[in-house]
Amino acid sequence: MPTELNPTTAAEALIMAAVILAGTVLVAFLVRIILKAIGHRIARRTKTEIDDIVIDAVSKPLFYLILIGGLELELRYLVRVFPDAASEVFVFLHGVKFALGAIVAGWLVIRLANGSISWYGRHIAIKTETRIDEEFIPIVDRIVKLVVFVLVLMSILSHFQVDIKGLVAVLGVGSLAIALAAQDTLANMIAGFILMLDRPFRVGDRIALPDGRRVDVHEIGLRSTKFMTFDNTLIIIPNAEISKMTINNISYPMPRLRVRVDVGVAYGSDVDKVKALLVEAAAGHPAVLTDPAPNANLINMGESSIDFSLFAHVAEYQEEWAAGNEIRERILKIFEREKVKIPYPHRTIDVVNPEKGKTAL
Repeated sequence: MPTELNPTTAAEALIMAAVILAGTVLVAFLVRIILKAIGHRIARRTKTEIDDIVIDAVSKPLFYLILIGGLELELRYLVRVFPDAASEVFVFLHGVKFALGAIVAGWLVIRLANGSISWYGRHIAIKTETRIDEEFIPIVDRIVKLVVFVLVLMSILSHFQVDIKGLVAVLGVGSLAIALAAQDTLANMIAGFILMLDRPFRVGDRIALPDGRRVDVHEIGLRSTKFMTFDNTLIIIPNAEISKMTINNISYPMPRLRVRVDVGVAYGSDVDKVKALLVEAAAGHPAVLTDPAPNANLINMGESSIDFSLFAHVAEYQEEWAAGNEIRERILKIFEREKVKIPYPHRTIDVVNPEKGKTAL
């Protein structure tokens, strides 16, 4: 008497094949329902979203992988039941099954990568003070998709015994050509990634460029960095050039900044009095810190003046220009009140007349 696994007629074999197919579909649906119901219930108890991302990424591809596994069982069953059937048909069906499995496996990898990249963008990238990682996310996503596509295609071609050596050579030459054509862009991207890791400056920092200009960091991009000048104009510098510069970060690691005011007074002035008046001008300013206290020093005896430098500290680097301007105004008023003269440069010119002799002008 025939059994289900050893049918005696073609009709019984086809019925058994249908039962295997139906059982595979039922198992696939059950696994998907259980994974979504129980998996999400367990994932909600954890503090991280990684497990939710994995469950969402795996659920659909796993459903199709189970169906493909059922198709593999069905093909094996039919080959055993119908050994005299055309082998080309089963070889073709096995090839189709392998191709579908490779495509679904690649799809699974892409979904996992997309979920992880999306999670990073939502929870990590937005917390950083640079936009490099946010700009880097779409590029990583495209690279992952391209790599998975190439691997899936090569595995399918290899399964069908297609010589892929030529394809590998073409891909290698193509990659080299692209790299040579885009070497400047790649250099800027690598430099931008290094800036993201090293963080010599952040958005909002005030820096001094090698040419002496002081600018505020407006945006750090993957290819270039934008700086805002005091004239409210934008300077865009490729990251590869920035990585070679010596940059003075004025606002980091401490926002406190020293303000320097240079002034010259006439010879004959009381040095101690001038120093005290300069300190008075700075100490009375609301933005000037008391610790460290302002101080004045005699730095030079010039051709027509005694030169002093006043040093005062402000809490924020943004106050540098306003505080310096107001301190200079206070110095002028105090010097006028105390009759301290700020001399003009003097020059003595001797004119020699051969007939009348030397005359001084």
